[in-house]
Amino acid sequence: MILLTGANGFIGKYLRNSINCITVDYENCDFNGDLNDWNFVQSLPDVDTVIHLAAFNSTKNFYSTPFSVIDSIITPTMNLLKRYSNTHFVYAGSSEGYAGTVNLGWAEPPTPESVPLAIEDITNPRWSYASGKIAMESAVISNSVQNGNTYTIIRFHNIYGPGQKNHFIPEFVDRIRNEDFVLYGHDNTRSFCYITDAVELIKNIYNTKNEIINIGSPDENKIIDVARVIMSQLELDDKKLELHPDPPGSTRRRLPDLTKLNSLVPDFQYTTLEEGIRRILDGIKS
Repeated sequence: MILLTGANGFIGKYLRNSINCITVDYENCDFNGDLNDWNFVQSLPDVDTVIHLAAFNSTKNFYSTPFSVIDSIITPTMNLLKRYSNTHFVYAGSSEGYAGTVNLGWAEPPTPESVPLAIEDITNPRWSYASGKIAMESAVISNSVQNGNTYTIIRFHNIYGPGQKNHFIPEFVDRIRNEDFVLYGHDNTRSFCYITDAVELIKNIYNTKNEIINIGSPDENKIIDVARVIMSQLELDDKKLELHPDPPGSTRRRLPDLTKLNSLVPDFQYTTLEEGIRRILDGIKS
């Protein structure tokens, strides 16, 4: 049996409908409670696998409530690792762990799982999320070394799709529909992976033992080009865009090396960015 945390989150909502699992979140789940509460975590049932997705993720929160961001990553993960020290543990890592590495010039995209992970500026709250995720990757691996359980660490790269909040694409759509055409970090690149693609890939790799695996798209897109696709589909003139630099600490490039993923899930057919955006906009219109 699988225990899925963060079952009401963006990825969790899609994944819970695709696998047989026990769900955990604050509400509307098999077990409703706070993973920061050790007593609640102790009350959870024994399972064969934990898929731990729960975390407080939103770039604007990295700046406004960075301590809460770190706490939402570290405390629940440590509680779960103590409770399930001998269980296969699937951990939602993040491509944010590569951000400092790329920004400092220590590696160029596409980034394989083996590159060093770095915090570019510890005084910048932008790094609260990345530092928490890196620390808990180490905790997951250390738990395996000490207690002999297995793990899978999945480093997600810009998963997007219908129903998402606190992400560039839905926030940009909301802004331009309100005649706000400011675009930050227009020259930066991202690897956008459509949500149903991500879920299908998770289902294929979550039981891979003691591996760190990138999940993302093989395509690297400039933010301005993504904005143009959105505006084109909304029949808006992209000349209205007001281009601004990105905030300090933002990642200039993001593209995963998918060699390991491709060896596990060969010939996977990814949803194109244009099709993914069309589905999001169709959902908003309906």
